[in-house]
Amino acid sequence: MDHAWPAAFADGIVSMLPEVPDDFRLTPDTDLAALGLDSLGRTGLVLLLQDEWDLEFPDEVLVARNFATPATLWAAVAPFAPSD
Repeated sequence: MDHAWPAAFADGIVSMLPEVPDDFRLTPDTDLAALGLDSLGRTGLVLLLQDEWDLEFPDEVLVARNFATPATLWAAVAPFAPSD
């Protein structure tokens, strides 16, 4: 399945993962918690995306289950992403 998320989305996720190799490739089913995305990282990622897109996500988007994988997170935030 091809995901057409913006580079800022993928870059934001990777920037919040504490230990990934330089050649790391984010996939839709990457287990974000296994790569160290914790509650502090989730908060940082939300703030980064909100700043990038100049918006504020509603609380229902910010539940932990939406941060399981890039695909689950994109499904939650895509309706709020700017359409370029």
